[in-house]
Amino acid sequence: MSQAQRTDYTRWRMLDEDGKHTWHYLDDDEAVAKWPQTLADKYYLGLPLGLPELPPATSPLETVSNCLTFFSKQQLPPGNWGCEYGGPMFLLPGVVIAWMVTDTHIPPVYAAEIINYLVSHANPVDGGWGLHTEGDSTVFGTSLNYTVLRLLGVEAEHPVMIQARRLLHRLGGALNAPHWSKFWLAVLGVCDWEIVNPIPPEGLAAARLGAIGPMEIRWTAPETDVIRALRRELFVQSWDSIDWAAHRNNIALTDNYHPKTLARRAEDWVSKLVDIEDANSDYPDLASDNAPMNLLVCYIRDGPDSYSVRRHRERMEEFLWVNKEGMFVNGTNGVQCWDTAFLIQAVSAPDRQQIRENCNNQGICYRHFRKGAWAFSNCDQGYGVSDCISEALKAVILLQKEADGYPQLLEDQRIFDAVDTLLTYQNSSGGCASYEPTRGSEYLEMLNTAEVFGRIMIEYDYPECTSAVLTALTLFLKYWPGYRRTEIQAFIHRGVNYIKNAQRPDGSWYGSWGVCFTYGTMFGLECLRPVGENYANSTSVRKGCEFLLSKQREDGGWSESFQSCEQMKYIEHPTGSQVVQTAFSIIALLSVDYPNSEPIAQGIRLIMSRQQANGEWLQEGIEGIFNKSCAISYPNYKFIFTTLALGKFAKKYPNFK
Repeated sequence: MSQAQRTDYTRWRMLDEDGKHTWHYLDDDEAVAKWPQTLADKYYLGLPLGLPELPPATSPLETVSNCLTFFSKQQLPPGNWGCEYGGPMFLLPGVVIAWMVTDTHIPPVYAAEIINYLVSHANPVDGGWGLHTEGDSTVFGTSLNYTVLRLLGVEAEHPVMIQARRLLHRLGGALNAPHWSKFWLAVLGVCDWEIVNPIPPEGLAAARLGAIGPMEIRWTAPETDVIRALRRELFVQSWDSIDWAAHRNNIALTDNYHPKTLARRAEDWVSKLVDIEDANSDYPDLASDNAPMNLLVCYIRDGPDSYSVRRHRERMEEFLWVNKEGMFVNGTNGVQCWDTAFLIQAVSAPDRQQIRENCNNQGICYRHFRKGAWAFSNCDQGYGVSDCISEALKAVILLQKEADGYPQLLEDQRIFDAVDTLLTYQNSSGGCASYEPTRGSEYLEMLNTAEVFGRIMIEYDYPECTSAVLTALTLFLKYWPGYRRTEIQAFIHRGVNYIKNAQRPDGSWYGSWGVCFTYGTMFGLECLRPVGENYANSTSVRKGCEFLLSKQREDGGWSESFQSCEQMKYIEHPTGSQVVQTAFSIIALLSVDYPNSEPIAQGIRLIMSRQQANGEWLQEGIEGIFNKSCAISYPNYKFIFTTLALGKFAKKYPNFK
């Protein structure tokens, strides 16, 4: 293929089957006529919506009304909203390589739009790809995405490939890639397995079985012309001359975020864990990083025609997303429950998406309690998360207890199940982690094999997760004051102490899941108000407010870049004020009764001024982060948090114009 070919975007449809999202391309006109595109489809794809201009808003509530007029049209039939969850540039290669080596059919329209996406995200200056879409080029991103383009048919002499290859060679070639890249290149046969530091299954089995020995299985895909060509293109030296083992720990400085400081029964044990993970999620697994690896394990072990391989191929579709730039892979199979919990307008989603039972083999596969929980995306995915449970629980309580005329869909016992699970998340520090409490020592980070990420070997306390749990429990006690009251009050007391201890000297809180200090400080302040602390009576609250006010820009907004997360200091976004970070800051100030309305009103004016004539806000800087270094998108935040900020302000200052 000499250049990327655009598909007909009017033929794409996104199917939502009770929160499971898959994209479909309709080849014939009859199918197109039977399944018309929705406004949501067109919005995701960047197609004209044909919506009328709305009357200009003159107040915060009118701005909210215009937003809901637009955003309600994006609500999907099950009640949730959809959106992309992109940003990371290392997920798509894992899926494509897993498809290729397991002989999974890649539809030509998929290939075309994957090419489009990668070409559109090549760095305009040096031609490479980074860890994520807003990051600088790295060996990791460039080596893997170059490989994907070649596998999908882009010629080596395409201008995009020439520029990317020049950059890769300047960085020392694929020998300097981190191990995530070296692993997938070894699976393809582009690298020799000797370059990969073993990630032995024996480590998981040692404590149980006493089995420690060398890992013997090194599976490589059949050699092809493209693989032979990649052996020439990705390296600066002759492939046959490379001493692979000598380059195991060669990692480019651009990629080395986490520098290193330090049989058979084991393989069977890991194989069993793969099976349990597949069974507990019905094969989409935790996310799009481990799902392709599980597919590969099943392909090697069970064979290409096995049920496990077929089911992995089917569920892999749920990671794919299409936008105006092409096709890519989301970080998980969506953010359905998370976004809908914040929006609290999807009538049935909190009901159907609650996880009703704990995992099978829960103790064997190291899984935490999940009965009564909500996941990040949908109940099939099956991983409860402390803040997802909390935000969904708050949504249910607000709808069933405070919304006029809303029916009770969840009986009290299901509410109690959620609370019972939440109470298991607190660490001895008083803080809460995300998927499970902290289980091991931070010394385990010495075994971290992923050079591109730090702090991934164990769970850590997060102010955002802790705050979400605390606000959910305080709301719960309002309506069920007698249920486990003593335990809940003790939990809240410990959690508030953690929040105060986690506050930084400048008054901020570091956000690990959103950008960054505005996000963390919003959560830090929000949970103090329900326990009686506000600007008038709390030193912690005043410090948090003063931090935010010190970062407000002349135009009334707040501006923060994902680089704040990497460098752990406040860094403004190069494009200026952002509506999402402005909304974070306004929500924080309002939640603790900051007394001066004028700075808040300035931020409100900025948000109102950015609203488009049809009621939407345009996409600005990337909103999310994970593992301190990888940015990820939450495009619905520009609707969710702006609406929350405007609504809170209108409630407190109803006469503002």
